[in-house]
Amino acid sequence: MKLRSLLLLSVLFTSSIVLSSCACKHEKWIDATCTKPKTCAECGITEGSPLSHQWIDATCSVPKTCSLCNETEGEPLEHKWINATCSKPKTCYFCGKTEGEPSEHDWEEANCVFPKRCSVCGVTEGEKSDHNWKKATCTEPKTCKVCGKTTGQKQGHKWKDATCIDPKTCSVCKETIKGTARGHAYKNGYCVRCDEKDPNYVSPSDITTLAQLQDYLNKNYSKIETPFGTITDITFEIDEVTELSRRQVYPYDFYIQTSANLYIYKPTVDIPGSASDEVILLPYDMDNVNVTDQQRADMVAAMKNYQSEIANVAMTAFPNKKIAGGFYNFNSSGWYNTGDETDPDDWHYSDGSSTRYFTWINYDGDLYGLSGSYDDSYISQFHWSEAFDDIWYGYND
Repeated sequence: MKLRSLLLLSVLFTSSIVLSSCACKHEKWIDATCTKPKTCAECGITEGSPLSHQWIDATCSVPKTCSLCNETEGEPLEHKWINATCSKPKTCYFCGKTEGEPSEHDWEEANCVFPKRCSVCGVTEGEKSDHNWKKATCTEPKTCKVCGKTTGQKQGHKWKDATCIDPKTCSVCKETIKGTARGHAYKNGYCVRCDEKDPNYVSPSDITTLAQLQDYLNKNYSKIETPFGTITDITFEIDEVTELSRRQVYPYDFYIQTSANLYIYKPTVDIPGSASDEVILLPYDMDNVNVTDQQRADMVAAMKNYQSEIANVAMTAFPNKKIAGGFYNFNSSGWYNTGDETDPDDWHYSDGSSTRYFTWINYDGDLYGLSGSYDDSYISQFHWSEAFDDIWYGYND
């Protein structure tokens, strides 16, 4: 700092000596420029230092330029173009120069929220359009696809009952109710609901042994649909007559015993006059229950059709055999009440007994139903044999 001050004093001292030694009065000075110091117009003596350039940044049309002396440096800049808009042509960011024409509007179609509108500048034209409705569905009312406005009510599901392979399903939207399909109910090789073929089906004509026949019946005839409900837990036993001593008494090759649980669990509101709220005993009490003649006839028809199908299966499997069949129930021994409320001692002991009904045979001869010599019978055709039945409902009425 001290050195700089000393130098400055030295320059001033020297200048003063020079000026004092010059005869020019230095009355006319030329101002310093960017390249020359302040100069006396008469003697040319200088004072001070040249000025620095005062540069103005280059533009798209003019290079970098000194504002004092107009000296230039370098080249003009390139234009920095801003793309044309709907209202302005292509424009230089630096100098404002334009080129070309404004672009066309990029129109968006009118909807229920905005009229026709340019996506670039936002200018609009015309009016809003109507709602773009989506039809009502099972779970949603009629709804605008654009603004979400709704009107009316949802349609609700239109359910189709469960099938063998599909759960309960809406026919419109295909929604399903949690659960399972009903599953196939095969009978005689086909599903009774959808006719699907049973992959494990054995045709009656393929049966060669009584064990196979019994298994077939237990699989395909384990229940009966009746006007009063479903009889379940049905089982079959086949009594084959092979011993000579038994052939003296029984005229058939084998007898198909159908053992059924005859209690139908069903609310008795469907059977006027029934005394029970839970259980109906059929067909033993058919005559003791207040049912119509038509209901009784429908029940008999159901039982007969059931036994007819069993007979057809057996005769198909064993066309050269004499066969008998029907419902057979054994009542075990024990104490029973007959229901006589006026008799305080209304209890009786039974040693047990069997009950037959809807008995059928496929043979004839000099015999009495299920009784008679085997040699006295011959194969004929299916028919009912009431002779040995304990309950009779007028089979041939």
